[in-house]
Amino acid sequence: MVALAVVAIGLAAAIASATRGVRHVVGLEDRTLALWVAQNKAAELRLVGAWPEPGVQSGTVSMASRNWIWRLMISATPVASVRQVRIEIEDAVTPGVVLTGLVEYAVNRER
Repeated sequence: MVALAVVAIGLAAAIASATRGVRHVVGLEDRTLALWVAQNKAAELRLVGAWPEPGVQSGTVSMASRNWIWRLMISATPVASVRQVRIEIEDAVTPGVVLTGLVEYAVNRER
Protein backbone atom coordinates (compact mmCIF):
# COMPACT_ATOMS: atom_id res chain seq x y z
CA MET A 1 0.00 0.00 0.00
CA VAL A 2 2.84 2.39 0.86
CA ALA A 3 4.63 1.55 -2.39
CA LEU A 4 1.45 2.31 -4.33
CA ALA A 5 1.15 5.69 -2.61
CA VAL A 6 4.80 6.51 -3.45
CA VAL A 7 4.27 5.57 -7.11
CA ALA A 8 1.07 7.67 -7.27
CA ILE A 9 2.85 10.72 -5.83
CA GLY A 10 5.73 10.24 -8.26
CA LEU A 11 3.38 9.96 -11.25
CA ALA A 12 1.46 13.05 -10.17
CA ALA A 13 4.71 15.03 -9.98
CA ALA A 14 5.77 13.78 -13.42
CA ILE A 15 2.44 14.75 -14.97
CA ALA A 16 2.57 18.22 -13.38
CA SER A 17 6.09 18.73 -14.72
CA ALA A 18 5.07 17.65 -18.24
CA THR A 19 2.07 20.01 -18.13
CA ARG A 20 4.30 22.95 -17.16
CA GLY A 21 6.63 22.08 -20.05
CA VAL A 22 3.78 22.06 -22.57
CA ARG A 23 2.49 25.42 -21.28
CA HIS A 24 5.99 26.85 -21.61
CA VAL A 25 6.28 25.69 -25.24
CA VAL A 26 2.87 27.17 -26.11
CA GLY A 27 3.89 30.48 -24.50
CA LEU A 28 7.09 30.51 -26.54
CA GLU A 29 5.10 29.95 -29.71
CA ASP A 30 2.78 32.87 -28.87
CA ARG A 31 5.68 35.24 -28.17
CA THR A 32 7.51 34.10 -31.32
CA LEU A 33 4.46 34.83 -33.49
CA ALA A 34 4.03 38.24 -31.83
CA LEU A 35 7.71 39.03 -32.46
CA TRP A 36 7.30 38.08 -36.13
CA VAL A 37 4.35 40.45 -36.41
CA ALA A 38 6.45 43.23 -34.84
CA GLN A 39 9.36 42.52 -37.19
CA ASN A 40 7.00 42.62 -40.17
CA LYS A 41 5.71 46.04 -39.08
CA ALA A 42 9.30 47.28 -38.73
CA ALA A 43 10.13 45.97 -42.22
CA GLU A 44 7.05 47.69 -43.66
CA LEU A 45 8.13 50.95 -42.07
CA ARG A 46 11.58 50.68 -43.66
CA LEU A 47 10.23 49.62 -47.07
CA VAL A 48 7.63 52.39 -47.34
CA GLY A 49 10.43 54.92 -47.55
CA ALA A 50 8.20 57.76 -46.35
CA TRP A 51 9.44 59.91 -43.50
CA PRO A 52 7.58 58.70 -40.40
CA GLU A 53 6.01 61.59 -38.52
CA PRO A 54 6.06 61.36 -34.71
CA GLY A 55 2.83 60.01 -33.31
CA VAL A 56 0.86 56.86 -32.64
CA GLN A 57 -0.68 54.52 -35.20
CA SER A 58 -2.57 51.29 -34.57
CA GLY A 59 -4.36 48.55 -36.40
CA THR A 60 -4.81 44.82 -36.71
CA VAL A 61 -3.14 42.17 -38.82
CA SER A 62 -3.80 38.46 -39.28
CA MET A 63 -1.02 35.89 -38.91
CA ALA A 64 -1.20 32.17 -38.15
CA SER A 65 -5.03 32.24 -38.09
CA ARG A 66 -4.97 34.84 -35.30
CA ASN A 67 -5.74 38.54 -35.23
CA TRP A 68 -2.98 40.66 -33.72
CA ILE A 69 -3.34 44.24 -32.50
CA TRP A 70 -0.33 46.43 -33.29
CA ARG A 71 0.53 49.88 -31.95
CA LEU A 72 3.31 51.89 -33.55
CA MET A 73 4.76 54.82 -31.58
CA ILE A 74 7.19 57.06 -33.45
CA SER A 75 9.24 59.66 -31.59
CA ALA A 76 11.68 62.30 -32.76
CA THR A 77 15.31 62.02 -31.65
CA PRO A 78 18.09 64.62 -31.32
CA VAL A 79 19.40 63.42 -34.72
CA ALA A 80 17.25 64.91 -37.49
CA SER A 81 17.40 61.84 -39.76
CA VAL A 82 16.57 59.28 -37.06
CA ARG A 83 13.25 58.34 -35.47
CA GLN A 84 12.72 56.08 -32.47
CA VAL A 85 10.13 53.40 -33.17
CA ARG A 86 8.29 51.33 -30.55
CA ILE A 87 6.07 48.54 -31.81
CA GLU A 88 3.67 46.82 -29.40
CA ILE A 89 1.92 43.60 -30.42
CA GLU A 90 -0.77 41.68 -28.55
CA ASP A 91 -3.73 39.41 -29.06
CA ALA A 92 -6.33 37.71 -26.88
CA VAL A 93 -3.78 35.09 -25.72
CA THR A 94 -0.42 36.86 -25.73
CA PRO A 95 -0.08 39.65 -23.14
CA GLY A 96 2.20 41.76 -25.31
CA VAL A 97 5.52 41.94 -27.06
CA VAL A 98 7.46 45.18 -27.54
CA LEU A 99 10.07 45.83 -30.23
CA THR A 100 11.97 49.12 -29.99
CA GLY A 101 14.51 50.46 -32.42
CA LEU A 102 15.78 53.36 -34.45
CA VAL A 103 14.99 54.06 -38.09
CA GLU A 104 17.29 56.27 -40.12
CA TYR A 105 16.25 58.04 -43.29
CA ALA A 106 18.46 60.03 -45.60
CA VAL A 107 17.50 63.69 -45.32
CA ASN A 108 17.46 64.16 -49.10
CA ARG A 109 16.11 60.75 -49.98
CA GLU A 110 14.81 60.43 -53.54
CA ARG A 111 12.17 57.89 -54.57
